Amino acid sequence: MIRAIITTNGFYSFTIFTYHQLQWSAGLWGGYPQIGFNAGDQVNYFTLEKSFSPDVVEVVNDSNIGVPGQFVFHTTGNISDVECNSVEGLQSMPFRGSMYGGYEFRLSGICFNQSDYTVEIDGQQIVNCQIAPSYISCMMPMTYGGRLKIRLYSERRPIGETDFLAIEPEHNAHLILHNYHELDDSVQQTDNDQFVLQFQSNAITNNYLFHVVVYYYGAQMWLNNGTIHNRTHSRIDLGLGPRNLSLLQNLTIRYESIFSIIDQPVDRTHLLTIAFEVVRPSSRIVWAAVPLILLRIIVVAAVTFESYCPLWHAFEPNPQIYINQIPPCPCRVLTTWSENQLGFTADGACDGRYPLGKNCMFHQGASGCYRRKSNTGNAGAQCCYNSQGAWISNWENGAGTLDAYSPDGSLLSLGHIFSDVIPYFSCCKSILSPSKERCKQYMNKRPPGRCENLLPLPAGGNGDPHFTTLNGGSYTFNGYGEYTLIKSTVAQFEVQVRLAPVNANSP
Repeated sequence: MIRAIITTNGFYSFTIFTYHQLQWSAGLWGGYPQIGFNAGDQVNYFTLEKSFSPDVVEVVNDSNIGVPGQFVFHTTGNISDVECNSVEGLQSMPFRGSMYGGYEFRLSGICFNQSDYTVEIDGQQIVNCQIAPSYISCMMPMTYGGRLKIRLYSERRPIGETDFLAIEPEHNAHLILHNYHELDDSVQQTDNDQFVLQFQSNAITNNYLFHVVVYYYGAQMWLNNGTIHNRTHSRIDLGLGPRNLSLLQNLTIRYESIFSIIDQPVDRTHLLTIAFEVVRPSSRIVWAAVPLILLRIIVVAAVTFESYCPLWHAFEPNPQIYINQIPPCPCRVLTTWSENQLGFTADGACDGRYPLGKNCMFHQGASGCYRRKSNTGNAGAQCCYNSQGAWISNWENGAGTLDAYSPDGSLLSLGHIFSDVIPYFSCCKSILSPSKERCKQYMNKRPPGRCENLLPLPAGGNGDPHFTTLNGGSYTFNGYGEYTLIKSTVAQFEVQVRLAPVNANSP
């Protein structure tokens, strides 16, 4: 088997060649093959030593990176040698990255032959960019999540634009916090004045120092038309310096250290992402460029928390418009709880691959949930299942709730926060007005949708060979011998296959 992968880190290109279980040395023409790579320009090429010899099959034991059978080549051209002759085709490298910024990005693809350029991202001007003949280098600022426009101007004239996908990195504060599940994506009230982080003592908190910062987003939404307005964002350094969190044990963060409580409109929502930037203690401390560990908390005024539910319910349309958009849930899934099943992706807040414990807190009774966004709108399905893999339709038993605005993987969706998350907490987690009827208001507007007995994705094998599993997974396996392809655990059913090399002269 020979496999080639072309990849990039956003700035440089690499080609990875993997050689495994080579079964031939001489070709049909009687000669021995050449192994390596060729750029096609008669200048840049590389040939492995055992090429053109019977020993070529032993390349599976060789490497230039210490991994038998694997070779990696840096295949990026010298950017200074590229002739600049284009005025169209502006592009960004990388084309996606963290919405919290703090890293370099480059604009290229056109000629930069002026001295006066202005770069804007999502309407905000970027300063201190470096201009070279074939690219412009800037630092990515803090942005809102989603697909953003990068626009380039020269002397106030638009030169070009390109898209950039700003993503919210995965929340992973469970690695260091005891009370992660009580805080992450929870809705807190400003009347509480503060929240407390309780740190674990483990290999991470003991062996690393952390710099703690808060990425703040504030916004409001008009419930009558769903318009989000008065958006602001900022990065707040808590001034703690590098700290050992296991020795710190607890950290109390007051809201007033991040935003003003007194002067804010009562309907304003505050999104706080607490980022723990990690460094390894050494004689020279180097800050990590991107936050490693993240936790997000949603903060609203107490009056908003209590009054949001009835107001939201009054303006919410008939949920049938969302049900018509979202895909039907599978009526049954495999209880192996894989990352993907039948086109649906595991829900991080109720992932069946992890012990229940505090997992599935918002869908108690469920063993796992899956999500999938509509192909025609913003809505999304959330499908929850019991321990036997059967779809749950009753919210009191842990059923899923459709989303008017799907969280869409790692993208931060303010629409999801205002339309799905805050209403849930206001309706179902109210302290002053706790009642099943109040929570039912939310569930009536966010029903679980419907389920269908979806057919498994086509499964089988082909080629040398490539396999597709019943739950949509795919892989390549080149072992010789007889193997079990599929076997039932509830019936007398088993399919075995025999894998063997095919003669090149076979029909």
